[in-house]
Amino acid sequence: MMKKILAALMILALMLPACAFAQTQSATAKGFGGDVVVTLTIDGANLTNVAIEGAGETPAIGGAALEKLAEAMIAGNRVDVDAVAGATISSNAALSAAAEALAASGATLTAKEVAVEEVVREDETTDVLVIGGGGAGLTAAISAREAGANVILVEKLSFLGGCSSMSGGVILRAAIETDSEEDMDADELYEFLMNESEQRADAAVVRKYIDSSVDTYNWIYDNMVKHPENVQRYPMIPETLVANRLPGRGPEIMGDIADYAYSLGADIRLEVAATDLIEENGKVVGAVVRYADGGEQKIYAKAGVVLATGGFASSTEKLAQYSTPGAEKVASNASAGTVGDGLDMAEKVGAVVRFTDDWDTCGATFAALTLSAGGYDMSIPHKIMILNSNGERFINEANIQPTIYTEMRRQLATGVENEFWFIFDDNIDSNTQWLVDNLNAVKAANVEELAAIIGAPVENVQATIDAYNAAAGTDNDVFGKPAEYNLGIQAPYTVALTTPMRTTTIGGLCITPDAEVLKEDGSVVEGLYAAGELANSNFYGTIYTCGSAYGHAVIYGRIAGASAAANLN
Repeated sequence: MMKKILAALMILALMLPACAFAQTQSATAKGFGGDVVVTLTIDGANLTNVAIEGAGETPAIGGAALEKLAEAMIAGNRVDVDAVAGATISSNAALSAAAEALAASGATLTAKEVAVEEVVREDETTDVLVIGGGGAGLTAAISAREAGANVILVEKLSFLGGCSSMSGGVILRAAIETDSEEDMDADELYEFLMNESEQRADAAVVRKYIDSSVDTYNWIYDNMVKHPENVQRYPMIPETLVANRLPGRGPEIMGDIADYAYSLGADIRLEVAATDLIEENGKVVGAVVRYADGGEQKIYAKAGVVLATGGFASSTEKLAQYSTPGAEKVASNASAGTVGDGLDMAEKVGAVVRFTDDWDTCGATFAALTLSAGGYDMSIPHKIMILNSNGERFINEANIQPTIYTEMRRQLATGVENEFWFIFDDNIDSNTQWLVDNLNAVKAANVEELAAIIGAPVENVQATIDAYNAAAGTDNDVFGKPAEYNLGIQAPYTVALTTPMRTTTIGGLCITPDAEVLKEDGSVVEGLYAAGELANSNFYGTIYTCGSAYGHAVIYGRIAGASAAANLN
């Protein structure tokens, strides 16, 4: 009898389909910062666990998106869920890997309907309402909380950080006593920034930035930075400019700032988009917001509303409306949330939106240019040679990076390809092999190989190198490169590709030194404050100085939050 029972059980086991047993399958796809690995645990037709790992993804953006995708897959018992807005590359990698893992398993999942029930929300009132959760918004929320105000912060994406979390985390500041005597003090930095703006900037706004820069830097460093030992000085031209890169760059520091905002009790709401500002008797008193479930709500702010929604680098419509020649050839590397919605809301309540001519600046993909295996050499970026796709120089390379990248954008308007090349040799950087091993640079043994890599005529590249070397060690360079930075260039060459990428926009709202939003006639929009990329119109001319974009976000974010909270007194 026992033998018959065992035989029957064996036959039954053989008859069951393979997918009826729990199994685990993994697959890998390339994400924003490296490999994204998805591991599915499947029991029959059901997903019982989804693990998504992406060690190289930005924690506040890609990392948060991967967690959200895993939750959505489990909830819907499917792998073809919607990508997370603002983290498209990370999302697509996870979705691709999940689909591959599912196919390898041979299982067929039975999808579940995930009901999204609209919640009816009553109107709410707080002291300060902050719209946007990047560097400006979070610092506004923190300073308002420190002033004793109740704060609600709404962020339309599913994670905090905005463009600040994609930045270098560099703050341009005035020099202090512990810096070198040659470094720019507050008055010297003021003169420099005003000259950089061609005197177009609002002098009082620039002065307030500078006078607040050291204190705001220390405020973040002392209260929010978790690994203060990792601060670096960022290479600048002129080298007397003082700019500090906070630990972990944008991703880490924005995580630190967000944690501090939560610790202070700020009411932070993700996937909540502001759609319109609320006006009463000519004063902004709140905003209409829409939740992920489609439900709307009015949030009233007794002390004021802070707009910190960023610029519009991710809006093709706004770029077409406001940008300049060659801009259409520059891809965006900004937060998906920067689409200009804050500008639209502010314009409706009378705010002036203003741009200078030829403002459209950009960044580039070769962000780690200043690092080498030997450490941190501030002079290296200014000693390299930069060529366009025709194998020609087009600028004095001893310039601040935004100036170089903006000139690349102008080059695009002349018809060159969207490929530019940083050329090193062993005299400029003795660790060029590190660039090859870590930053995808390549070696060229001679001019012929260099021209082949660039895709330019050999005669163009040779003529460019000959002219460059002829001016080496002199101040006779055709583009004005100083002798101290023109060391000449000799084979073998180390070549690194860079492509202009739009990381920020310059222009938009004008503000007072207290971060109040201005109208065309110079009066303020009562009850409305703004900070960061949305509101840098009267801080710049046509270009920004490294460290001032992130600096403007956190300095004026702090000012805006404090200014709004002061209305409670």
